[in-house]
Amino acid sequence: MQSTSSTKTKLFVILLIILGLLNFIQAFATGLLFDEAYYWYYAQQIEWGYFDHPPMVAWIIASSSFIQGELGVRLLFTGLHLGTMTLLYDTLQSDTRIKPFYFLGLLLCFPLFQYYGFLALPDSPFLFFTALFFWAYRRFLSQEDYIMPFVLGISMVGMMYSKYYGFLLIFGVLFSNLNLLKNKRAWLALIFSILLYTPHLMWQIETNFESLLFHLNERPNHAYNFSEFTLGYFLNALTVFGLMGILIFPLSLKEPKTDLFKKAAWYAALFVICFFFISSFSKKTQAQWFLPIVIPLFLLTYKSTEHKLEQKKYLRILLLSNLTILCIGRLCLAFENLSPISLETHGHSKWVNALAQKAGDKPVLFKNSYQRASIYQFYSGQKASSLNEIRYRNNQYGLRGYREFRKAKEVILIEKTSTNAFDSTAYKDNSLFYLKYLQQPRIYGKLEWKYENGRLSLHNGHPFGIALEDFELNLARLNTYKEFQGAETVSNFQFEQGLIEPGQTLEVNSAFLKNIKHSPFFKLSLTFDGLPTNIQCLSLKNQ
Repeated sequence: MQSTSSTKTKLFVILLIILGLLNFIQAFATGLLFDEAYYWYYAQQIEWGYFDHPPMVAWIIASSSFIQGELGVRLLFTGLHLGTMTLLYDTLQSDTRIKPFYFLGLLLCFPLFQYYGFLALPDSPFLFFTALFFWAYRRFLSQEDYIMPFVLGISMVGMMYSKYYGFLLIFGVLFSNLNLLKNKRAWLALIFSILLYTPHLMWQIETNFESLLFHLNERPNHAYNFSEFTLGYFLNALTVFGLMGILIFPLSLKEPKTDLFKKAAWYAALFVICFFFISSFSKKTQAQWFLPIVIPLFLLTYKSTEHKLEQKKYLRILLLSNLTILCIGRLCLAFENLSPISLETHGHSKWVNALAQKAGDKPVLFKNSYQRASIYQFYSGQKASSLNEIRYRNNQYGLRGYREFRKAKEVILIEKTSTNAFDSTAYKDNSLFYLKYLQQPRIYGKLEWKYENGRLSLHNGHPFGIALEDFELNLARLNTYKEFQGAETVSNFQFEQGLIEPGQTLEVNSAFLKNIKHSPFFKLSLTFDGLPTNIQCLSLKNQ
């Protein structure tokens, strides 16, 4: 029996090496997604946090930045994927004889799980640390040592440094076994993870929790719509599991939760399912939000699923069909000529090269497009940024403050209107971008408006003073769901002083707000030299 187990382990290692090589080739041959380029931009400056996500994705990209091209962005993510599968294999191996073909076949049937094996996205390290979390928790339950608490702490902080919703899995496991509250080793794991997470918490404080507030309050939605919100919730959940969801979901309900580990896997999945179900009544969900349930449900149901596959031939056909569809999708992502439709990974070089020839070595400022700015900078090697207009949303470009662009003598602004344009260029969908010159643009992303208790103020977060002259004040009206309802210029407005010092908070006469059409929320923009109305605040609640 031991010989059989050893043979299966060797087969698993061989299959893992083959899969790793395929993911390596895919990572090399596939153009970047917009989000991957955006996270690559994160990695150009290592920090303890970023506007849209915790810092793990940037740290990993930066670690392989010595390699050029797409492979340099994705290399370590392919390794994390192999590590995730190895941890899951070892977690299950303690109580069942795993058949490697079924094990890998089932795992790779989850579309997002397979694709995150070669894409540089925050979900890839999240999956790895989730697998490490359950691997460590299983040993924590059976071993009375003081090594596993530290591994458990590392896995928890790793999840939280990857995706904020990692707390759902942690609380799920805790509620599955409330005796952990009396366990010194469990407290050691928690305290250790909090200590490791403290630098990110300090970063949140330093940035006034702008990232956290954006995730909680700023994402625009609209009035409840069943098909988009709740029905979309169920469709996204099915998308995560692919065709095999018709087998996994029923088995997860029937599977006996006979021990603390199985109970932990079930509670963790249940916490995620319930949390996003409740949230579906107020906002739209996204497919990747359900990724946390893949690993606990896989660990919970694998043994029964393998047994069903051995019994039912049609399930094996379904498994192979699912894998075939996903493999065809991977080929289409990498090779534009094979794809019947244009995908996000296609055609970047053509439009970037055309724009770079016209912009030369001048920094390029994209109006309302942090994604195109990231792609352009990656493929052209030239500086680019996103000018976040008042009707748009803030992002990492605004958080960093445009310092390099203020230093430039001349900048190229890219937008959709042709007024004052000196040239145009085509995007990959053949729509036109217009190029405009900006002379030493005064862009101040860290001039922050605040409105509390009926008092309006302007804070200068820059390390230098700013002359308050030759400006235009604009106000955008937002509805209850933070949707843009219109903008207007505030006329006859003047500051009482002509300079705002670094770090100074300047009280502003808010009388002009009484003359503006009432709206639940509004945003203010202070722009100089005729620049577009760049955003300088989160949504301000009208009082």
